[in-house]
Amino acid sequence: MCLDFYYNKLPFLSSNNLGLLLNLKIKPNSSKNEVLGNYMESNKNYLKINVKAPAIDGKANKALIDYLSKILSVPKSLLKIIKGEESRYKQVLIKTTSHAQILEIILHITYSKVLSNGK
Repeated sequence: MCLDFYYNKLPFLSSNNLGLLLNLKIKPNSSKNEVLGNYMESNKNYLKINVKAPAIDGKANKALIDYLSKILSVPKSLLKIIKGEESRYKQVLIKTTSHAQILEIILHITYSKVLSNGK
């Protein structure tokens, strides 16, 4: 499948020469870690994610990286917050050359959430 298909379906995602870039809006102090789906604000798309950890001493950032590592099946060492360390709006780099595999997982997670919310 063409990678453009994924980028059209996942507007919060882009790529560069290092890997994939996720634009995220994080809600710390949530009841559970979960992906909520696409979120648009000021004409910019984000993947909205809740994390249980508080936004104190980097705990929410650590929880975010742990959670992304788990749901994307990639080592934590391949994930890096490159923008928004102290903000709810973050950009995370997924250092990978196998874009299609990661894109398929993100598409599945995002659309599974949309479908389950529609019930």
